[in-house]
Amino acid sequence: MSKILFINPNLRQEYGLLTVYPPLGLLSIASVLLDNKYDLAVLDADIDNQTFQDIEDKIHTFQPELIGITMTTLQCKSVLTLADYIKRKFPSVIIVVGGVHPSALRSELLKQSPAIDIVIFGEGEQTFLDLVRTIDNHDSLDKVNGICYRRDDGAIQTTKPRELIEDLDILPFPAFDLVSPLSKYPGPYPVKSRPTIHIMASRGCPFGCQFCSNPIWGKKVRFHSPEYILMEIEWLQKSYNVQEIFFQDDTFNLTHRWLEKICQGIISRGLNKKCVFKAPFRANASLVSPEILKLLKKAGFWMIFYGVESGDPEVLRAISKNLTLDEIKRAFYLTKKAGIQTYASFMIGNLNDSPSSIKNSIKFAKIIDPDYVGFAVAMPYPGSRLYEILEENDQITLSDTMNFKMGKYIIPNTSFQPGEVERFSQRAFDEITAFKNSWHHKLLYYLQNHDFPQTPDRYFDYRPFDRSHLPDHLNSCIEMGSSDNYHLEKGWYPFEFWPPSIRWTQSSATLFLRPNKDDKTLKIKIVASKPYGDQILMISIDGDTCTVPVDHKNPGIITLPLKKGIYLKKFIKIVITTTPTWVPDCTLHNGDRRTLGVAINKIWTD
Repeated sequence: MSKILFINPNLRQEYGLLTVYPPLGLLSIASVLLDNKYDLAVLDADIDNQTFQDIEDKIHTFQPELIGITMTTLQCKSVLTLADYIKRKFPSVIIVVGGVHPSALRSELLKQSPAIDIVIFGEGEQTFLDLVRTIDNHDSLDKVNGICYRRDDGAIQTTKPRELIEDLDILPFPAFDLVSPLSKYPGPYPVKSRPTIHIMASRGCPFGCQFCSNPIWGKKVRFHSPEYILMEIEWLQKSYNVQEIFFQDDTFNLTHRWLEKICQGIISRGLNKKCVFKAPFRANASLVSPEILKLLKKAGFWMIFYGVESGDPEVLRAISKNLTLDEIKRAFYLTKKAGIQTYASFMIGNLNDSPSSIKNSIKFAKIIDPDYVGFAVAMPYPGSRLYEILEENDQITLSDTMNFKMGKYIIPNTSFQPGEVERFSQRAFDEITAFKNSWHHKLLYYLQNHDFPQTPDRYFDYRPFDRSHLPDHLNSCIEMGSSDNYHLEKGWYPFEFWPPSIRWTQSSATLFLRPNKDDKTLKIKIVASKPYGDQILMISIDGDTCTVPVDHKNPGIITLPLKKGIYLKKFIKIVITTTPTWVPDCTLHNGDRRTLGVAINKIWTD
């Protein structure tokens, strides 16, 4: 097979940007194919906001024989539409889909879409390699385990499941080069430092929560060796200057001895001085100890995500969470005591939920007092026990999954009126935010910690330093977004939409440039500033400071002279100080409590 194209579909129309990390499943499969000398490309249509026409142009240029598309339930409708579009334009191209949703539905997906030729279910690395080799050799597809396909006579054939990969260390590192630069991926909020990336240190989860769909990894847990994980961290830092790593395992604290070896290796190799980490934990008392949390803190783990789900014990039992409220309270207490921040994830609207139990969740959230909190609307994803229950009671069909919308409640629960769950979700978040911003909470925090708390919506998209840490990456222009990662220091915030077209300053922000020999001016393109009032910028170029007014109605381009011969320096340091700053919520009433200066689109020398 000459060429293969992988596509992560674009969901901007439905959700805005959904892709916060590179498509890890596609890139893991891609790395295996590259090791076996296959020619392939990856098109992340979501992060790059690619239209169907853009994808068609890419297919015309690249000329793939096979196209692989990843699919979650939320991507289902878009993928089926995209597959139909591609098949009409390129009828000879083989279209393969894989991911969580196809793994749960298998042959049913082929019945839904005549444009799809093959479905891969379960782990994709070895199955995809086996598939393309079989196609190359013109052998029968019934020899490939882990697929569903349409036979020549139109019948749908499902082969036997492929055995799970026992030794995960045989897998090469994901092919991140195919979607670079990694700095265009924002990561899931909150982020402490960028570029941020996720890795999988293990696969599988032994627990059986009712809402969870895990048709790829299953319940059997397999682990990468600590040495493999440490090598991957070193590779990410050296190859991509990764500053934060999220271990996106189902549960990262299942085996303490394994976790201890990872932390000790991070410390002994000095990786904690170059990178910060976060991970998801179970809150069970047997899995959370003061000793492991102390070691995690030393290794550079700044945050732990806990799936709390509910503050009502009856709901926890009903969803098979296998967790008590006392265990959750203990986990949050110990994690905070270790100096690690916490994220509490709640679900609103499970089958046994009610307005009363949701109020219990809000009360419980105040008791455990996480640094960050989320209240998600429960969704019956195919492959979950929740979906099976609804299906058994004729309350959901596969066609319903085509219209799943993030944050839209579709579970038939007589405890709630239409739209009430969505309102409860927003109300819960607003109430916890108000609680954390109250003087009572701040005073209590101060008395306990002798420090003022950072608000839940504080952004951490920078790590402070006082000089350019990577001068070799400097050039004469910073385009806000993918090219600014190595040049900006303390005082910058990301814009709300990624990849960012602008970056906001705080009251003061620092950047570095390397001008060309003939450059005579510094130019700064201001695209937004404080509404209802002008601002003043004080701009320092290697210590020489000038004052520039900014008109909020038409900010435009600021042009400043450069000193003769300044290009001879390794880099020039530019400090932008804004006065006055403003808090968007004060004028826009949008809940944004960040202190902002001006928004900048581009900075360059000319």
